[in-house]
Amino acid sequence: MIDFIINYDINVFAIFLCLILYVVIKIKKDIYRYSTTLVIAIIWATIFALLIEPITWTFDAQQTIFAKIINPVSNSLLVLVTPIIIGLWGSYLDYKIFGNRKRLKKQLYYQVPTILIFILVIVNIFEPIFFSINASNIYSAGPYEWLRYLIIYGTYLYILFIMIYNRKLIQTKVLYGVVAFFVLPFIGSVAQIFESRLFFAFSMLSLAIVVVYIFLETTTGIRDYLTHLYSRRTLEDYMASLIDNNRHFEVLMIDLNHFKLVNDKYGHLAGDQVLIGFGKILQEIFKGEPMVSRLGGDEFFVVIETLNHAAIEKKLDSLIIKMQEHPILNKYGMNKFSAGISDFDGKKTMDDLYSEADKRMYQQKKMLN
Repeated sequence: MIDFIINYDINVFAIFLCLILYVVIKIKKDIYRYSTTLVIAIIWATIFALLIEPITWTFDAQQTIFAKIINPVSNSLLVLVTPIIIGLWGSYLDYKIFGNRKRLKKQLYYQVPTILIFILVIVNIFEPIFFSINASNIYSAGPYEWLRYLIIYGTYLYILFIMIYNRKLIQTKVLYGVVAFFVLPFIGSVAQIFESRLFFAFSMLSLAIVVVYIFLETTTGIRDYLTHLYSRRTLEDYMASLIDNNRHFEVLMIDLNHFKLVNDKYGHLAGDQVLIGFGKILQEIFKGEPMVSRLGGDEFFVVIETLNHAAIEKKLDSLIIKMQEHPILNKYGMNKFSAGISDFDGKKTMDDLYSEADKRMYQQKKMLN
């Protein structure tokens, strides 16, 4: 085992790097976002590749029965895991640009090359095209190994084309992720072409994961900059997850009454103080719920999974009391709000939930005015 670690220390280091990142994601216990789920999938697929890659060399030319079984199996898995990882990366970057899970499903999560290579791996068992293993259990490249690289780099180019074609939609921070995805693995694969035992291709992928996570998963507006509640983008990622999993939940939309008067009379600094104060109260009242967010302006949104309608009404009564007790909100006369509730019944879309809650909220606002 020690010799294995010494010989493949780069892979071991890369595995630890991926595991540490995974633990960091779990420790943060941040709200569910589909992009983070894709990052986790990339992490585990990369760890698998980092484990399989040295195994293909370790058992090469060994004469034990176990070695003769594990050698072709490990090489087949290594061939197959590469397009899986690239497809996951393509899915991740696509989602960061479009934020559309239905689009990813139509794209088959960029796994068409994986399906094609899987078929060819099955063919390889009967007719070596990618690789062969002789009676001495020694690996040799097959006559059509180039076809695998053509499919893999063709996938790279397709993803690059998608990025370039939609470049106007790409934010600067997403661009960092695109650069990391293309440059780092490319450097690793080129290095490995010149020296096959360097094992740089997948270790560079692990480094790319860290870079992408730093730029895209920790700095892309998870929280609202002013109130530090969750942002609308994070809210919609979370609701999309609940809807996809057909989980029951209710939504609460809240709008502060006469907020514009505070801005007009006391200035925007006073208005910011009101929003910050209300945000803290809202978070305190709905502490047991996973998603308290700011839609924008003086509109707030809560996803509720643990309370029934009667309990929500009690929470709203408590919210009014807290507002009246708050020194900043009381100072500017901000002690009223309008609220609308909608519940997910397994059929409604996210737009339906927004529309229904918004309609009920403004009905209440008209009554109060």
